[in-house]
Amino acid sequence: MPTINAPGRWDVFISHSQRDANATTLAEGIFASLKERGLDVWLDVKMNKRDVAAMEEGAKNATMVIAIVTDGGIIRVDKDDVDTAFFRRDFCLKEMRWAKSAGAAIQPVIRVEDKKRVGEFIASAPDDLKDVGEVDWVDLNRGAVQYWNVGMDILVQRLEEARKRVRQPAEEAAGKNGMHADALALLKEMHLGKYADALFKEGVVTAADLSLVDDEIMDDVGFSKLEKKKFLKQRPSSARPTSRAPESSISTVRRGQAAMDSFKARGNWRKLANVRDAATRLHILSVDATAGRAVTAREKAKEIESYRQQAMARESAKTSTAIMSITEAEGRNNVHAIIETMKLNVADAGVQKHACRAFEDLSPNSENRTRIGKMGGIEAVVEAMKRHENHAGVQEQACAAFINLTSDNDENQSRIGQAGGIEAVLSAMKRHENHADVQEYACGALRNLTSDNDENRTRIGQAGGIEAVVEAMKRHENHAGVQENACGALGNLSSNHPENKSRIGHAGGIEAVVEAMKRHENNADVQVDACVLFYNTSSNAECKRRAIDGGAIPAIEAARRNHPNNDEVQTEASDALDRLGS
Repeated sequence: MPTINAPGRWDVFISHSQRDANATTLAEGIFASLKERGLDVWLDVKMNKRDVAAMEEGAKNATMVIAIVTDGGIIRVDKDDVDTAFFRRDFCLKEMRWAKSAGAAIQPVIRVEDKKRVGEFIASAPDDLKDVGEVDWVDLNRGAVQYWNVGMDILVQRLEEARKRVRQPAEEAAGKNGMHADALALLKEMHLGKYADALFKEGVVTAADLSLVDDEIMDDVGFSKLEKKKFLKQRPSSARPTSRAPESSISTVRRGQAAMDSFKARGNWRKLANVRDAATRLHILSVDATAGRAVTAREKAKEIESYRQQAMARESAKTSTAIMSITEAEGRNNVHAIIETMKLNVADAGVQKHACRAFEDLSPNSENRTRIGKMGGIEAVVEAMKRHENHAGVQEQACAAFINLTSDNDENQSRIGQAGGIEAVLSAMKRHENHADVQEYACGALRNLTSDNDENRTRIGQAGGIEAVVEAMKRHENHAGVQENACGALGNLSSNHPENKSRIGHAGGIEAVVEAMKRHENNADVQVDACVLFYNTSSNAECKRRAIDGGAIPAIEAARRNHPNNDEVQTEASDALDRLGS
């Protein structure tokens, strides 16, 4: 079928409300920036054809759809009132639904000015699109080049993640040079690199399976020159592609069916199902195999679901066994067994999360804290954070483990800093900025990491940690846990550190802490940590001015009135007032 707009398949499709000037400005900027990065981008005003069919083709054939969510209110157009909100524009909703039906990733983006409206936007989405709330939204700032570039980098990273999940439609790949879906699935499995050798050794890939694979197909799948060279070197000479006459689509399907039956008969179906992405691959093979038979959609779906369930059951059993091992090891204080289980299951987010939870539960004990640190537990946690950076549960539990591991343990503070743990925590805060629990535990980890540790204070300050903490306070201003740990983190970061004091002032940290005191006036811990921050930063003239102008003194006086029997509040408040008043 000819494409409406070339090339027909797109890296990114940009969906936005054409009636909202802010949305069109962002759309133009995103288009230009992503094109500069060499991506194929669909944007209506840049296309030759812009009708409904063209929009549907673009949305369905994109790896990722960027949804620019804005709400510019009601405007007057030709004497009519027009609602500009993204989730109330018919074509915006159609584009989202087209994308979902095709399995494309959907990435919402917003203006930096709308960061506090994410919840409002999600609430306005139709029920079938409210799952956009499960994705970390990206905020963009056209007024700051550095901020904008960071946002573009995140979008490119999200695209790369989407590419790993999304497979080309089976019918398109199967029709290329008569190649059946079995060969495509095997070729893609080899494209994963680290599985190639194992597949050959296990006999999953044979000369017969690869006889249809030629250079054009390898290019179509996306092999790099190095990957192509490796593939050709591994492929037996008997598997070299031969010239063949054009075949009709039905003969291709029959040949694909025959090859799959042979493949299953050799007993390799089970082996392939144990490899990553088995469910997707089984789906591709099943769809292609049944395409030439007179079967109902229900039968086809039942077959696909059966294969999926088998693969999922095997994976679930493996995960359950590993988690059980961790639980038993935790009960025996067997740190070594937990670490070994993490190493054997590095790709399993559920196992990594459970292991981090075990470390959190064990480390209130000082001996366990030391043992976990010395035996490599910290490095294992950092590795889990890096491998599963988009898994909020892993990030939350890892940060929680760091909180306990660094409690009164200078060696673990240093180990985490040296192992890249600080960078991992800050990455978690950026990737999961709308996840309150991740922000709470991440701020708590930064708080403990900087307690009487100048090296970590410097590392965090230079890595943008102060800005990340202040951003968390602004996004989650009503969350007491975030505010308490954030105030504590800023207080420790500012202790005897002139550069960090200046950073806190420039980042808006003083104003954020004043706001926290007002919103959580009945939370004694927030009040204490806030007063410590004001005491520490008052030696910086700019911070002191900001505190006074921002209403810190009335807020501190209110804390004293609201907590008359709390000695810690009274002491810290008195010290802070003395410093600010001097």
